Amino acid sequence: MNLGTQQIVIGFRSFPASVVLLAFLSILFAGTISSQASFQNRGARVKKADNHETSSYAESHALIIGVSKYTLGWSELPDVVNDVKEVRKILLTHGFSVETLLDPTNRDLVDKIKAFISDFGQNYNSRLLIYFSGHGHTLQTSDNTQRELGYIIQSDTPLARPDDPGPFKKYAISMEELISYSAQIESKHVLFIFDSCFSGSVFNVRSGKSHESIPEAIIDKLSEPVRQFITAGNEKQKVPATSKFRRVFVNALKGDADTNRDGYITGTELGEYLHEQVSTNTNRQQTPQHGKILDPTFNRGDFVFEVPGKKPEPTARDAERNYWRTIERSTDPRPFREYIERFGPNGIYHNEAQAKIKYFEALELENAYWRRVENSSNPQDFRDYITRFGEKAIHHTAALKRMNELEAAAAEQAHWRRIETSDNPQDFRDYVARYKERGIYYNNALAAINRLEALESERAYWRSIENSKKPEDFRGYIRKYDTQGIYYSIASSRVKELEAEQSHWQRIEASIDPQDFFDYIDKYGASGIYNDIAIARIRELEAAATERHIWRSIENSKNPQEFRDYISKYPNGKFVGDAREKLRALETASRPPSPLPSTPNRRERPPEATGNPTVSGSTNRSRNEAGLSSSSRIPANTLPLPSVSPTTVILDERGKIVRQPAVQAKGFVEDLGGVRLEMVEITGGTFMMGSPVNEAQRNDDETPLHQVNISGFFMGRYEITQAQWRAVARLPKEKIDLNPNPSKFRGDTLPVEQVSWEEAVEFCERLSKATGRKYRLPSEAEWEYACRAGTTTPFHFGETLKVEYVNYDGGFPYKSAPKGDYRQKTIPVGSLRAPNLFGLFDMHGNVSEWCADSWLGNYNGAPEDGSAWDVEAARTHRVVRGGNWFKQARDARSAARDRYPMTHRSTSIGFRVVVAL
Repeated sequence: MNLGTQQIVIGFRSFPASVVLLAFLSILFAGTISSQASFQNRGARVKKADNHETSSYAESHALIIGVSKYTLGWSELPDVVNDVKEVRKILLTHGFSVETLLDPTNRDLVDKIKAFISDFGQNYNSRLLIYFSGHGHTLQTSDNTQRELGYIIQSDTPLARPDDPGPFKKYAISMEELISYSAQIESKHVLFIFDSCFSGSVFNVRSGKSHESIPEAIIDKLSEPVRQFITAGNEKQKVPATSKFRRVFVNALKGDADTNRDGYITGTELGEYLHEQVSTNTNRQQTPQHGKILDPTFNRGDFVFEVPGKKPEPTARDAERNYWRTIERSTDPRPFREYIERFGPNGIYHNEAQAKIKYFEALELENAYWRRVENSSNPQDFRDYITRFGEKAIHHTAALKRMNELEAAAAEQAHWRRIETSDNPQDFRDYVARYKERGIYYNNALAAINRLEALESERAYWRSIENSKKPEDFRGYIRKYDTQGIYYSIASSRVKELEAEQSHWQRIEASIDPQDFFDYIDKYGASGIYNDIAIARIRELEAAATERHIWRSIENSKNPQEFRDYISKYPNGKFVGDAREKLRALETASRPPSPLPSTPNRRERPPEATGNPTVSGSTNRSRNEAGLSSSSRIPANTLPLPSVSPTTVILDERGKIVRQPAVQAKGFVEDLGGVRLEMVEITGGTFMMGSPVNEAQRNDDETPLHQVNISGFFMGRYEITQAQWRAVARLPKEKIDLNPNPSKFRGDTLPVEQVSWEEAVEFCERLSKATGRKYRLPSEAEWEYACRAGTTTPFHFGETLKVEYVNYDGGFPYKSAPKGDYRQKTIPVGSLRAPNLFGLFDMHGNVSEWCADSWLGNYNGAPEDGSAWDVEAARTHRVVRGGNWFKQARDARSAARDRYPMTHRSTSIGFRVVVAL
């Protein structure tokens, strides 16, 4: 029987570097084996009363390992060589084939033990002995049990350092490892001897005389299993460097331990002899311990050595044993009743005979029960059978198999019910991978996969064109999928819309009236096919109108300086030729004979147009460069916002750039005492908050998708930096103290991290008091609106991310984007030069950002006006938004949410601020 599931616990004490014989542990395993020995060896044989030999050990093999020379600080042990010689000599006399291994490294020892087990440890009727002599050591385990664990030391094992035990553990071999090797041995009897400098106990031990009666016949000890052990002393005793235990042990195997003179030495006899002799020789400084495992399955036998040259005498009870062997395998209770009648209650096998009778009487009851349930389709019937009759039941294996089959079928049916209406082909791929062709719904799953993959292919096709501005792309979709296409109606509408837009453009593209292009932008917005061209035409026409306006205001002037100013401003202007002629005429007229200067034209010059002049056929409206209405209210006493990164990128799902639209950001700069805080204007509007159901790798907390109306505000162009944090941390305290340098990754332009939600709020309150403007954390709705910047894709960059534009774990990309670097830290804000269309940097990645809202698990009941959702019962946890350097691309999506306790600090969490318009 294999001991793979038997828990073995050994405790140890560590002593100075001296040689100690620790444990003498014999373990029996059942199994099958074939010996690979290349030489003959003999085993013990026991003769019955009729002088016929009965089988005991077919082969006997020993491996003796000694380490006397150490290279990394352990003291040398010269007496180990003598130990190896003496043990080898006595084992040879007992019929063992002996292999020796001197001064092995860790690798040498492991390889040798494995080879020894492989070569000799697979024969049930063999006996194996493994002997180790050398240094040992004890360490306390770091788990919850705080056990003491012993190790044997090889020649290349470093000293054990209390502050760094790692190198020691790498090379030393623990008792748990050796026990795991023993579990691989299938031989009937196995004996481990450890002659090493650690001490302890194995199971429950006793000293002195055994409390169990020793069986009278050695054959019983050979045929019954046992788990037996002997130790050199108890765990509180030290033993000398020169092993007295080994000398007594050798003398014992020469025959001194055969206390009943039957020609054999049992493990019990050996333990009692060693206890008596070693205790006497050492004045009880060593008191060897011995005993058996308490499990009755493994304590009936005994390890047996045959005394060389001595023949056993038959005993009076051999006839009873012989009779028992003729009936012990019977399946009929009658022979066992006859045994009890013949040998009475004092028979050697009386208890076994009674147990056999009870077993066979119960057998028919069990068989009758089995006949009632064997064809059942209810797994509970088989579970009840196993519960009632246990693991030793006749039909246990069949019942377990049938129960598992029925439960597996029920689990498979439940699995199918969960996915049968799914629109995700991966659910059905997982079903096929799990149940394969034997699955009940295998064919249904394949059909679902084909259907959904076709739909996914169509969706992918649609995603590739849905933002297209070419009507032929949508005509191609209609040709491919016809009226059955999922997006047929949308595609048809897009064809009509784009054709109408193209027709509109054809009507106005040659116009010289900028109002026509204003009207185009108002109608089709920033996503219009010709939006960029329309903006350029407006600028061109307005510039021409401005020039014409200026010329008409000066063309009749008598002041030459006005013509000089015109020529300087418009060196290639439409009227520059006329201006030069006017200037020459005026300069000629102003020359002498008159000594007095001519009277200048005192008519007031109109100011140069700085906005949109009134032009024939157009209305005078204020517009920004994107052609959108301006509602900017820049705070007084602030610096202008510098222009950076005039363009951004839009990516397809493979990470390829499909557009590079212009970024038009305006706002102001707050001076924090030499440190600049740049604030970008976010114009108000309406958007759909959350993720659509078809967005890949979305989470349930991003639902339901709902409309939110956002009022305009200003938001930090970048995440708050460490320099900005220090500047504000120096301001007077409002509610709590602020650590001026809380971050792990240090740098003035790196985002501040390891700040809690409460500390971020304190930052805003100090900044508000210092500037007179109400700074705060953004609401979750404001953050997502600002992040999206008018987009509806998973990221404001489009369908995916790339590490060239975002600081995240590039080993986990989104959709079909390639893998990239994992920087494993924060980077300077804005250093990747990739803003969104509002001009905000690092909205995806670098650090996640605290929001004002409490955390709730979905948007049911969320505000629709963009305000923070502050629920008293949920205030302990606050929302964070945006990905970070540590997370995957999926966590950086515009709709992705997360939450942490408001006192939480992390190297991946920072924040940015907002202020109302």
